[in-house]
Amino acid sequence: FTAHDPQTYTKIIDLYARIMATQLGLPPHYLGYTTDNPASAEKTESSLRWATKDVWPREREQATPAQLEPLDVRLEQAAKKA
Repeated sequence: FTAHDPQTYTKIIDLYARIMATQLGLPPHYLGYTTDNPASAEKTESSLRWATKDVWPREREQATPAQLEPLDVRLEQAAKKA
C-alpha cells in the first residue's frame, strides 16, 4: 500500500494548538507547538520566571503587593502575563 504524508494531520493539530494558545492567552510553546525558529532555552526560562515571579510566597516584609494576594489571584495574573 501507499504511505500517506502525515502532515495533513499534524497541520490540523498545530492549528488547534495555536487557537487554544490564543484563547487561553498562553505562548504556543506551552502547548507543544513549535515554529521553525523556536525560542532559546534561556528566553523560555526567562519568560517563565517573569510570568510566575509573583506566584511564590515570600516573607511579608519582602513581598510585593501582588505577592500578598490570594494564590488563585496570583495564578490568574501569572497566566495573563505569560
